[in-house]
Amino acid sequence: RTNAPLSIREQRTYTWMDSIAQKQHFAFWAKAMSALTSGKLPIKKSGISFDLNRLIRTNEYEKFRIGVGLTTAQASDFSRPKFCESSIYAGYGIGDSAWKYGATLKFRLSQGYETNVQLRYQHDLREPGTSSELDATGFVSRSLYAHRFDSNNEFAALFSTRIARRLTLKLMGQQQFLQPNYAYHFKKNNGDIATNFNFTEFSAYAKYVFNEQNNLIFGEPINEINRIPVLEVGYTHGFDLKNQSLLRGDYAYEKWIFAAHQTIMIRRLGRLVWRVEGGKVTGNVPLAKLFTLNQSGGSGLFLFYVPNTFQTLSDSTAWLSDRFLNVFISQSFGNVLYRTKRSAPQLTIAQNMAYGQLSNPNAHSDIPFSTPSKPILESGIVIDNLLKINYLNFGNIGFGASTFYRWGIKISSWHDLNPRLSLKFSL
Repeated sequence: RTNAPLSIREQRTYTWMDSIAQKQHFAFWAKAMSALTSGKLPIKKSGISFDLNRLIRTNEYEKFRIGVGLTTAQASDFSRPKFCESSIYAGYGIGDSAWKYGATLKFRLSQGYETNVQLRYQHDLREPGTSSELDATGFVSRSLYAHRFDSNNEFAALFSTRIARRLTLKLMGQQQFLQPNYAYHFKKNNGDIATNFNFTEFSAYAKYVFNEQNNLIFGEPINEINRIPVLEVGYTHGFDLKNQSLLRGDYAYEKWIFAAHQTIMIRRLGRLVWRVEGGKVTGNVPLAKLFTLNQSGGSGLFLFYVPNTFQTLSDSTAWLSDRFLNVFISQSFGNVLYRTKRSAPQLTIAQNMAYGQLSNPNAHSDIPFSTPSKPILESGIVIDNLLKINYLNFGNIGFGASTFYRWGIKISSWHDLNPRLSLKFSL
């Protein structure tokens, strides 16, 4: 069968559609949307993309980091993934006057099961005591307030696969050499004092998601609704390899960490979000492998509310524990008072709680720290979208305000009441 020629009316229709596409810059907006959701901006006909996540970073320690990242990963989810992808990056911190750089090589063994092998090297910063085993949370990151970092030389090999439709598994081996960029001494079991640290680790991580949604902005999920709680479990084993010539590991320990979280829509009440996380470390280990509270009470470059963090605790004091439990609960009631194109206030109330214990506090010196051996409680009110700005006709960036009050443990060095701004992205 041969195709019939287009009629005059059909030709005019196609001409009209092409003119509309050119006038409205459809091609430009399509590229912009792809870059927004993936964080990658293709370099024309090169097979290489800029990694937009590497351009600018901010925190209390570096102030601003300016950098560049290049990757062969496709910017569009509609492209067939390559078997082999590589990425490199470099950045310079204005505040610490230091270069950071790294490279990654990734092999896709199975697209259907999302089975990948990844090799990675980094000369970068690592915040001590953070739960790197778990997925990152929130559109606004707590790392904005971080001012205590270790310089980290790291080699890692990572295997990941989806062993069932709802279950993801990751296995990783890594070696780290950490040099604290702050005053800190650690007393080992034999009485020696250490100021830099070698770790060789094996880690396993599993995540169960009943109905995972892929609404991503720069690779981070937003606006997820979960019928069943998301479950995450991580396990790390550290090896004492002092007598080995190739691998260096000075500490033997085990580390367990878990998280359960869920976002639920409740009829006539709005959106309920809860998250419970906890963990335990066995063995006498330095600050880098303990747990610290994810505090966001800094007052430097940014004053934004960060979900799933403690708003009224300054990062000037480290809260250390080798056993901990955190609970975060928030209830959003949706639009209150009024709703216009540029302003649609949304009311949220939040309650946070932290508790922890530290077995060997005398091993850590020169750094101000405390332990949440009595529960830390804080309550807050957040009003989002006082000012709402449309972004590329894709979503809305909302600016608002919040205030949190700590009514658990009393700390004289920081205010109990802490007002903040809020920043929210919604579809």
